[in-house]
Formats: sequence, structure tokens, C-alpha cells
Amino acid sequence: FKLEKKDLFSEAIRYEIYFKEKVKEDPIKLVEEYKEKSLPFMFEGNEEMLMDLVEKIIYSDIAKTSKFKIEIINKMLRLLLILSLSEKTSYENISKDLGVSKSVVGEVIKVFVESGILKQVLPFGSARIVGRKTWRYFFVVPKIREVLAKKTSFEEAKLKGLIREDLFISHIDNVFYLKEHADFVYKNRVYEVGGSYKSVEQLRKTKLDMEKVIVYDGYEVKKEKRIVKLPLYMFLLHV
Repeated sequence: FKLEKKDLFSEAIRYEIYFKEKVKEDPIKLVEEYKEKSLPFMFEGNEEMLMDLVEKIIYSDIAKTSKFKIEIINKMLRLLLILSLSEKTSYENISKDLGVSKSVVGEVIKVFVESGILKQVLPFGSARIVGRKTWRYFFVVPKIREVLAKKTSFEEAKLKGLIREDLFISHIDNVFYLKEHADFVYKNRVYEVGGSYKSVEQLRKTKLDMEKVIVYDGYEVKKEKRIVKLPLYMFLLHV
């Protein structure tokens, strides 16, 4: 699927027909399987093995290549747990929770980005010269967020929303987030990521003069009030 086509709606309709002819499986079921098995070893592994991998990254890779003291290393998994429950990052709140300085929080998050666990996204705006406190962070492997969040009583609907955003962000680069009315800006299009009943009303409020797209948990390509609704499975297949 060619996401960057100028006429996105026509390209999506064309691809929808192609997909239905070639792939007989339920696309939403395939997306759910992909969320569970997005790492190769997860085809045979399980959640326990995934967390073993995360701990290996912390206690082997990061511990051996960084200058963090062992007391900071021991708090890294807790920091990931906090991030798994958050839409936005508050260095101050994380600092208080972990009992470390805000600068240490920033350095630990930076290492997680470098290790490929997290992906940072800057806010959209003029010059885009901003401090790390205004960045947002997403999990490159959404299953890691899910496993961590399930250790708490985190709201399931909210978790699904964050995982959708993880999937979206993990498949593109040079993307920016918006603070209101929509989620992201990517290559001169405004994107909102949502569930199967996501409406166009919120997206219509944005004043950015760009084409607007909703990526949603659905089957059909739609166009409502000049806003394209694109199934999540199709977005994940873009090249």
C-alpha cells in the first residue's frame, strides 16, 4: 500500500480490492496477531520470555555500556512501567516516583531510545526546537507496553488506544504529535488514530491546512466530509 500517493482515497480503494482478492483472512484478526507476535521470537515465545529480553537489555546491555550506578539500573524497569501507563511524559512525576533527579530520568529515557525500546516524537510547530520534557515516547514493540500495563489495574480501553498509537509510530519516521484536536502530523497530512467507531468530528476542529486522515480499527475505506478513514491493517502494510 502506497501511503504517500497524492490521491490517498483512490489508492486505498484500489488496495482494498487487491487485499480482498489476495488475502482471505480477516484483516483485523491479522492485526491482533501482529500485536502479539511482532517480534520474530514471539512466534514460539511468550510474555515471560519477552520480559526476560527486556531485563537482559537493562541488566546486561545497558548496565555494561553505561555509567549508571546499580541503584539506577534497578529502577529502570519501574520507569518503563510508568511510561507504559502514560500518554505524556512528566519528568517531574517520574522523578518523584523513582526518587531520582529529573536529569537522571532524561538520561535513562535517552538510553531506552538508543536501545530500541522507546521511540521519541517531538511536538509539531515552528522550528521544533524543544526540550526533552515536551517529547512523547512510544514503545517500538507494543507488546512490551501491554505486558507491563497488565501488571496494574490500568483501564483496558485506554491501553488499547496507546497500543494503536505505538503501532502507528513504530511504522513511520519524521512524525510529530499535536497537542489538540488530532494526534499526529506526517508528511503534510494530519492523522488521528482511533477505534472502530472513531468519528471525524474531532479531526475537523484542527485548523491546519492539510489533508486529514483517520486510521481506525475497521475494514472499509471511507471518506466523510473530505476526511479519509483508513483501516489500520492497510496503514501497517504501507511502503
